[in-house]
Amino acid sequence: MFPLPEQYIELLQRTPQNPRYHAEGNVYIHTLRVLEMFEEYKAMNEVSGEDSEVLYWASILHDIGKPFVTKWKENRWTAKGHEDAGVPHAREILLKQKEISTKQRMKILNLVRWHHIPLNWMLNQVPLSQFYAISTSVDLKQVGLFGSFDIKGRDCQKKEEIVKLSERFNAEIIPSVDSFSGSYDYLCYQYGGLNLKHKNALWDAFRLKNPDLWSKLIKATHAETVQPVFQCIIPIGIPHEKKLDYLQMLYPNALFMSAKAWAMDGKLPDNAFERQRILTTFQHHLSMYARQSRVVVLTGNHIIEDTRNELVNIVKNLRGKLSYYFFDTLLEDAVVDNLSQPNPIPEPEIRLAHKLLRYPHPWESHEWYIVTDMTKPDSERIL
Repeated sequence: MFPLPEQYIELLQRTPQNPRYHAEGNVYIHTLRVLEMFEEYKAMNEVSGEDSEVLYWASILHDIGKPFVTKWKENRWTAKGHEDAGVPHAREILLKQKEISTKQRMKILNLVRWHHIPLNWMLNQVPLSQFYAISTSVDLKQVGLFGSFDIKGRDCQKKEEIVKLSERFNAEIIPSVDSFSGSYDYLCYQYGGLNLKHKNALWDAFRLKNPDLWSKLIKATHAETVQPVFQCIIPIGIPHEKKLDYLQMLYPNALFMSAKAWAMDGKLPDNAFERQRILTTFQHHLSMYARQSRVVVLTGNHIIEDTRNELVNIVKNLRGKLSYYFFDTLLEDAVVDNLSQPNPIPEPEIRLAHKLLRYPHPWESHEWYIVTDMTKPDSERIL
């Protein structure tokens, strides 16, 4: 039996595709074809149990976002942005699959989000520097392997040329990336062993889009330890009161600082003066909190990525250790629990945060954890 809720199967079956790229038919037919390509590959190659589970679910979920973005535009069907749109739906489905580990779920969601790279980026002749950059966030070898299933599982114009692009990606791009800065597993391993100062320099090089510098930094070794002035905990996830309860259980002696009180829980103003005023005020108060306690927990609703990046800079400028707690929570649970709270958050706000929720870049914080059960203090450290 195809392991998707019936409503999703019906959506996939009702979603048409541009015959230029998908003459095989609707999204459901294409999904089955991709699954067949994976099964053929698995029959002829040795695939570990963990990787098999990842590739199996990626085959099923990679186009789960198409029903929500497919439009008739300029006399053709388009599904622009379906990769990113599929992430929250795939997360909900995977969280209900108890046999899938946290790290497997991360890998599957990364494939859902980035499965277009071997085809679209090769067609658009994206500069090699962009492949270097994305290789810090996702395992390009796995993306390349899955991309071959996606391309072979379709009937399209100039298919031979498209298959050759996929083969070029695997034969040329991936070895080039590996020789430049190393595989994704190598980057994660190296990052985990660096001190805070070194990690800060690596993140700065990445933000400045300087791949030559980050390639040198990731390969360098610094054995000395750097003691942080304080530790700052930032929760990431759907607005949920239990996040606060969880962090209080984990850090009973920490100072809890409200992001909302300092206008840091939403989009910052576009006006440069007003934006800087808010950031300067927040930095001043965070430094005061840091002097009072070795651990400061930033509380509030979901902090959007743009604002979070500003927080990252502030914490690092204050020589703090930055720890993320990413809460992988079912949307339906968050909605139900919210209704029982004394001051419930508007449901549209919860749904929007869920729609926008993405894993942070591995180098954004000094360490980060994933929490799937807020009743237990055993979060899983990712980096």
